Amino acid sequence: MRIIKRLKSEDPATQLNAVQDAAYVDGRDMIVALAELLNVTNGYQSVTSGELGPKGERLQGDLVYEPVSLVAAKALAKLVETPPVPPVGKEKKFYTDDDVKKWQKWWKKNKKQYGVE
Repeated sequence: MRIIKRLKSEDPATQLNAVQDAAYVDGRDMIVALAELLNVTNGYQSVTSGELGPKGERLQGDLVYEPVSLVAAKALAKLVETPPVPPVGKEKKFYTDDDVKKWQKWWKKNKKQYGVE
C-alpha cells in the first residue's frame, strides 16, 4: 500500500502526511503500520524550507517535525478503541516520550490481536 511505503520514508514531511493519511483511512493494517513507528528514534527533525516567497525569493527558516514515534502515538489514540493514553483534547494537551513508552507497552501486549507475532 502506498501509505505504508510513505510511512517508511526518510523525509519527515512525507512521513507526517502518511501518518495523517493512515489515521484517516483507519483499519487494522493502518494500526499495525503506525504501531511499527513507535520504536523509531529519529527525534525532532529540522528541514530548511524550500518554499519560495511571492517574488520568487527563498523563504528563511527551518521547519521542525516532531519525532515520528510521537506523531504515530497520537494517531493511534484516535484509532484504538481503548487507548492507553487519551487522544490530545480536553484531558490531554500534548504527548511526551513517556506516553510513547506507554504505547510501546500496549503494542507489545496487544499486537497478537492484530495478527503480528
